[in-house]
Amino acid sequence: MANPIPDGYNEVVFRHTTPTSSGEMNCIWGFVNNTEPAEEQIANIQAAWQENMLDMMGNAVTYLGCIYREGTGDDPITLEAPPEPGHTTTGGGGADMLPDMAAILLQKRTPLGGRRNRGRCYLPPPAINQTADSNSLSEGELVADQIKVDTFLAFLEASFQNPVLLHRSGPVAIPTIITSITVAARLATQRGRNRD
Repeated sequence: MANPIPDGYNEVVFRHTTPTSSGEMNCIWGFVNNTEPAEEQIANIQAAWQENMLDMMGNAVTYLGCIYREGTGDDPITLEAPPEPGHTTTGGGGADMLPDMAAILLQKRTPLGGRRNRGRCYLPPPAINQTADSNSLSEGELVADQIKVDTFLAFLEASFQNPVLLHRSGPVAIPTIITSITVAARLATQRGRNRD
């Protein structure tokens, strides 16, 4: 079920794959619209994703581009965009990957707090050389990844495209601005996600 997207906001589905995945690994984010046309917003958001967030993933992860959605009323916009030219399209880690069921876990924070686990985001798996063991990122990788996430967030804020949490409750709930993003030291696994 897609989140309702109120006026003034958009949703971007970042699409990834690995040689062993049975389908796409998607990361869905909401953003505030700025005054630029949709194509320019997509270019800015994708450049920030490809240069910062993609670098956290293993080298076997390939970025396929994104799907941009704006509005859900009578005249919604849906655009599919290939990766932004001039920016990387593969993960920045080593070639030896953890299994696809492992994921980097991000926690999106808002000034309102909210329910447990709201705002979780799962990124495709890191490379083995980015981990301390099969369950957690190495200390150096955790620090480096947090810097990448902070840079991603700062870039978006500077271009007035703040990330938001889109809500499913209510007819069209007002999205909540994300004020910080924390990289978890512990990796998420399919088994762990099913327990939450």
